[in-house]
Amino acid sequence: MATVGPLALFSIGLQLKFEGWRQQFAQISTAMIYKLILAPALVLLFALLLGVKGPVARISIFEAAMPTLVTSGIIAEQYHLNAKLVNLVIGFSIVIGLMTTALWDLVIRFAIA
Repeated sequence: MATVGPLALFSIGLQLKFEGWRQQFAQISTAMIYKLILAPALVLLFALLLGVKGPVARISIFEAAMPTLVTSGIIAEQYHLNAKLVNLVIGFSIVIGLMTTALWDLVIRFAIA
């Protein structure tokens, strides 16, 4: 059982290819806008509306801002969904997520005291 996680990561890593992204740009950008911008903004809004502050709010917002990772690729592969699209979203969201999570860190510092 201890080898399942590393093997899954290795399998997904082998599938990460950035070719053919132009044909699926609309789907990739929609997924990444939701995952990297809209979802953390909604969590921030709810935290502010409900008055949640401190580490719970900061961690919740930051976790919502994290890039799409391997689990979605495993699920797409297991259920024969569009694994190529999911792997493109994973690859691009990791790269772009490095920048957006830094921006969300700044937003969190100013919005949640």
